[in-house]
Amino acid sequence: MAQSVLVNVLEGFLRLLHPFSPFITEEIWQQLQSRVKKETADARLPTADSIMIAQWPKSDSSRLDDDAEKKMAIIQEITVAIRTLRSELTLSPTEKVEVSLRVTDPDKLELLQESSDYVIQLANLSNLSTGGADLERPKPSVVVATPGVEVYLSLGELDIEAEVKRFEKELEEIEESLA
Repeated sequence: MAQSVLVNVLEGFLRLLHPFSPFITEEIWQQLQSRVKKETADARLPTADSIMIAQWPKSDSSRLDDDAEKKMAIIQEITVAIRTLRSELTLSPTEKVEVSLRVTDPDKLELLQESSDYVIQLANLSNLSTGGADLERPKPSVVVATPGVEVYLSLGELDIEAEVKRFEKELEEIEESLA
């Protein structure tokens, strides 16, 4: 079964890649053809003698999962918000930070609690706390709001005075460029 799935995925990938790398994909296709014919007689495997005459892969709408796409979009939205905050505060992407999420939607809260490991890894966090509307904002922290979720990035050991000076310097530079 696993081998059949692997061959099926490789076959689709080769068909999509063929216009960009015709010689390489044709060679791999021929190797795949000879090995598959020797080892199995699965009807779902490639049948065209050449990748040039093989049909273009077709979309299978039965494999689409709208619910999974919506859930992943929420995780991406939170991760992007955290990364944007880090960037605005000039925090290194490699530096681990603490984040708290105040979630007002119970479904999102459950999703984010289940997916916290993904968010921790994607945003490079040291700790991720999730809670409902009763979650208190950590002090000191900065906040960004996304639909149904407030993201609090803990400033912890960040030198706030240095950040204020940096923002003042940026403001001066912008004012000079406008003058």
